[in-house]
Parts: sequence; C-alpha cells; structure tokens
Amino acid sequence: TIDVIRQWISDGAANSPAAAAASSAAFAVVAISPAQEATLSAPLTRMVVAFNHELDASLVNDTTVHLERLIGEAAEPAGPFGAELAEGNPRVLLITPRRALAAGRYRLTLRGNGGGALADVDARVLGDDYTREFTVDTTP
Repeated sequence: TIDVIRQWISDGAANSPAAAAASSAAFAVVAISPAQEATLSAPLTRMVVAFNHELDASLVNDTTVHLERLIGEAAEPAGPFGAELAEGNPRVLLITPRRALAAGRYRLTLRGNGGGALADVDARVLGDDYTREFTVDTTP
C-alpha cells in the first residue's frame, strides 16, 4: 500500500521505456492510499494519489479534491486539509488533513470530469471521478 507507493516515488515513478508509453496514454490514477475500504489506525496523517502523468498543479483545489466524513447516508466536510504535489515528483498528489480525523468512515473524491476537472500538464482530464472510502479507527 503506502510502502509500495513510496518505493514507486523513490524509484522515479516510471522508468524511461514506460514513461515514453505513458505519455501517449490517457491521464489516469495509478494508485491511491488508503485503499478502497481500508481500515486505518489513527492518526491518519496523509493520503497519497499517484498519476501516470504530471498533474497540473493549478487545478488542485477544494472543487477538485474533496474529503468527506460519511454519517449514515449523509456526508459532511471532514475538515480542512492541504493538497499539493509531492516535492520532486509532480505525478504524486499529497493530501494532508490539518487536524486529526475522528473515528468514522470517510470518502476521498477526485473530480475528473466537467470544467476545471483534474488534468495533466497537457490538459488531458481524468475523464471520471475517482472515489475511495475508508475507515479511521481510533481504538488502541
């Protein structure tokens, strides 16, 4: 999970032959941590999203990246968070809650369609929204 993504980042994200093939591929998410339906021990300090192309940093904002707490069928904002490209690797988006997430279920959504959707530096949009739901468990 996160260790795999960290190693992928450390290795430079994509090697030369793969990078050439990836440049013509559609813009896509290649990994998200936490994984779908993961249960994580508190505190959750960071979420990581890896893309196959460099992300256009000017499109990273609170309309394209959402973090919500799920309460039954309803959802509410999970609180303030930062979203920025990883230093030295513009294919990785780091999402950092500004305060500890309370115990409960959460949904991370990346807006991939419509005006102002997340796109790569060549203006290719994701095409679809990406969502991940996960649980934060604060019991020791």
